[in-house]
Amino acid sequence: MAATGTIRWSSDLKTLAARKQPGSLALPSLVAVIADELRRQVLSGKYRPGQRLPEMGLAQELGVSRPPLREAMRLLEHEGLLRSEPRHGMFVAPLTVEDIREIYSFRFALESLAVELSLPLTDSSRLQPLRESVERMKRCVSEGDLAALTVENFQFHWEMTALAGHKRLQQAYATLVGQLQMCMAMNLRFRESLIGNRHDVVERHELLISLLEAGDPGAVKQALANHGDRSFLSKLETLLAEENWSVPAS
Repeated sequence: MAATGTIRWSSDLKTLAARKQPGSLALPSLVAVIADELRRQVLSGKYRPGQRLPEMGLAQELGVSRPPLREAMRLLEHEGLLRSEPRHGMFVAPLTVEDIREIYSFRFALESLAVELSLPLTDSSRLQPLRESVERMKRCVSEGDLAALTVENFQFHWEMTALAGHKRLQQAYATLVGQLQMCMAMNLRFRESLIGNRHDVVERHELLISLLEAGDPGAVKQALANHGDRSFLSKLETLLAEENWSVPAS
């Protein structure tokens, strides 16, 4: 089982609320803050795919009542991160080896199409959301916050697909949000153990920004193909066993 000692997460809901983006006109709702914390716990590896979330224990741990906790769980179920089983409760969505391969192949197809549709860019300022995401990645790396880094990783790729201005493409990408983030978190843990360089994720995304700005779709798609997923996908069976994921291979 992969160690999670370097992953930092907090059950202080007031602290989590304070982490919201500056300039927000309204404080996040309690349900949204609880959902953020549950997402962090899943992405940090505290709860693994197929594992049941202990509702009573979580309510006590977070210092909240069960109704907003249940509503937060339903939000994450809508994202695809959790799955409800009647009379058994809420579970982290299980993932098989085939699921993960399908998620990554679908992701690559959508991102490649987005690149083809969006390049060359007529206004390089449209890359600003990606640059801001990379800056937040740097902070996550320096703080050792893998869960937040995973969210920023997804946010970067979400913003990249948004460059195409294609509503249905973006809707298709949104269907991957929960399960792709779980895969990304596992891949980040794998790459850190393999390379030992947390800044690797920042460097790979800075390269993508440079290539997007240069406007060569072929170069961007090649970089996406070599974006750190091949080694991960080639070792899935072993990694799932090491991560203690009690799910079948197919």
